[in-house]
Amino acid sequence: AGMAILGSHYFSAEIGTVTSAQALNNPYSNLVTVDSMEFLSLNYMENIITDTHYDDPNRKGRHVVFLSRMITDYNIDAKGIACNEYTSVCVDENGIARVYGDYPNYPETAFFLQTNCELIDSAPEVCSAAIPLTWNKDSKAVVVYAVNGTNNGANTFDLNDWKTGNGGNWERWYVENGVFSSIQGNAPSCNLSIDVADEVNLETFPNPAKTKLNIHTSKSIIEIQLLTLDGKLLQRIQNINSDEYILNLAKTSTGTYILSLETSEGLSIKKIIIE
Repeated sequence: AGMAILGSHYFSAEIGTVTSAQALNNPYSNLVTVDSMEFLSLNYMENIITDTHYDDPNRKGRHVVFLSRMITDYNIDAKGIACNEYTSVCVDENGIARVYGDYPNYPETAFFLQTNCELIDSAPEVCSAAIPLTWNKDSKAVVVYAVNGTNNGANTFDLNDWKTGNGGNWERWYVENGVFSSIQGNAPSCNLSIDVADEVNLETFPNPAKTKLNIHTSKSIIEIQLLTLDGKLLQRIQNINSDEYILNLAKTSTGTYILSLETSEGLSIKKIIIE
């Protein structure tokens, strides 16, 4: 329970626990209670949901469902941190997560899950009530770094970039029609590569922004995307059909981001700062 409340999102279990099979077969079961009511605000824990007792019972499937619900319900770049029994993750003031346990004597491992930033559209293919989850994306939906815990905490993962680690292995997790699968993988390689159209007279204010960003163009906006500098999709708003829009930034961390607008005249991008 202590670990469960450390993320910005959490599984409340207010009605009772949920198994992986139950969650995978119905992501919107009344047992899948994923909440974001503000309780704690901790460095490096934004957009993260945790899970525990990962090895017995197997909770990998339900954790993937939690991430799929965060993307679908909150339109955010969802991440997860999980531990097997008797495993600890300690995050220092610099965002380095050290994993403690008694590996190789016992399978004491921590898992760091993230939506695949290599995908232009990382959202699940099917995430609806009473329908088994499909989040496949060519077997690349979720990128995972599995780190074995040692007595001295020598194995680490960097929560600043979610790419740099030692002592672990990369995996790819995915779900097809309610069936969870995992395969070996590689560290995510994310590059933002899009065309730019300057003819739409894109204006944004205020800049730096805080909780809202006003967007004005000279052409009708079809779609807006907010991305991190390495190309991770944070928000997508479609079918706007207007030359102005107010983008909600209340749940977005401070930093520099890419604003991408598809208009009737093409694509326009601009860096924005959130403080």
